[in-house]
Amino acid sequence: MRTRHISNGGLLRSLASHHSSNHDDGQPPPYVSNHVALYGGPQDEWLGLFEGVDEWVSHVATPLEAARRQLAPGSVLVMNEFIPFQQEWCNTSFKPPAGRPPPTCDWAGNSSIGARMDRATLGWNAAAASFAYGFGMLSEMRFGWVGADQLIGGVWPDNEPAVASLDWSTGEPNAKYWAVRMLARRLGATPRKLYAGRVTGGPPPPKPGTLGNGTCGNTNYGGDCSVLDRGAWNTTSEGIASLADCVARCRRGCSKCEFVSLSLKNEDCSWYKECDLDRLMKVAGYQSEAVAPHEEASQDLYALGMRLASPQGAGAGGDERVLLVVSKVARQMNVSLGNEAAGASAEVLEGVGAEPGMEPPKLRRADAQGRLVLGPFAVALVSLDGGKGGGLGSR
Repeated sequence: MRTRHISNGGLLRSLASHHSSNHDDGQPPPYVSNHVALYGGPQDEWLGLFEGVDEWVSHVATPLEAARRQLAPGSVLVMNEFIPFQQEWCNTSFKPPAGRPPPTCDWAGNSSIGARMDRATLGWNAAAASFAYGFGMLSEMRFGWVGADQLIGGVWPDNEPAVASLDWSTGEPNAKYWAVRMLARRLGATPRKLYAGRVTGGPPPPKPGTLGNGTCGNTNYGGDCSVLDRGAWNTTSEGIASLADCVARCRRGCSKCEFVSLSLKNEDCSWYKECDLDRLMKVAGYQSEAVAPHEEASQDLYALGMRLASPQGAGAGGDERVLLVVSKVARQMNVSLGNEAAGASAEVLEGVGAEPGMEPPKLRRADAQGRLVLGPFAVALVSLDGGKGGGLGSR
């Protein structure tokens, strides 16, 4: 487990805190505070900072919430310290003044005096995106608040440069600071309802009717084309005599059939839920076609919709919807937010420029189709139009 700070004993202590019998006044605590440490670096493209959130939610937050509902329904779970350690914090190219030895990256010893922050790494952006992702996931679990660790850090005699939110040499804020500031200023303590946000990312799917020479992949005869992601029909027994016939068979009650590949010689009309027409298997006699491809929600993106209560109170008709979007990857993403986001204003923090970890967020607008281009480890707050609707829960 990448969340190395978590231990079974720590979870048991947290669970025990829910029992009223473990408190002098015989009452469960009003708040149950938690903290979690996550680890990621360039060796895994900072994936650990995001997988760690998933693991903590699954193995700790979920059993804690179950215990809270059963034993202390009046208590509130909170995250006191969300601690993403990004392991590329040290600028090893810094040249000290003449006559002074170069500092080391051993921050706990005085040999690190003079070591500078690595401002060119994407690590600060990854840590910022990890915090925003954790904020969203814990909001879905109705945590009362999510606190970030830490504002000030640095090399000896300070503490833990890997979690700093300010450049310890200049005092300038990095992406961790900007992410917290974005969320705090935009959302603050405003009562809000949550709803499921759905975004798609990556290149758009091919248009129906797009053709390619080759096959989408190996299949076997049989199977239910509304259950399995791939399978095949025998062209002879199904009366399929052309690619158009294969497509027509695909369209007959087959929810999993979005692409087909045909070879009359091999008596093969195969269906697929997914297919990359630019990377077909080059098998002689096969032709493939996009029938009804859908743009899938990307695992590399997280989205959470929030309806903020208007100053006049719920139901006043002025509630505002905000969509939180987080990219968990170190590459540019073409993101579709849906038609409701056409022309929407977005505050975007992303890893761009020569010093990506130090770039402040910027305002931009989605295009007329509700699309945004987001840079590496982006955090975006998209302002949508107001209106009424249901939610996952209140906070």
